[in-house]
Amino acid sequence: MPLARIDKLQALIAERKKSAAHRNTIEELQAKTAFLASINEVLLDKIEILRSRLTTIK
Repeated sequence: MPLARIDKLQALIAERKKSAAHRNTIEELQAKTAFLASINEVLLDKIEILRSRLTTIK
């Protein structure tokens, strides 16, 4: 196999490894985002409850 072809193949393999690592990072960040979004929803619900209590007190 010519050297140029071997170099291209090695570069392709390296890019595939980088892409796989990036996909894993993206999956981790998506999971963290979903977790934080669920916490945000809970907090928004609690804020709404507290606001409704405030209006009934006044």
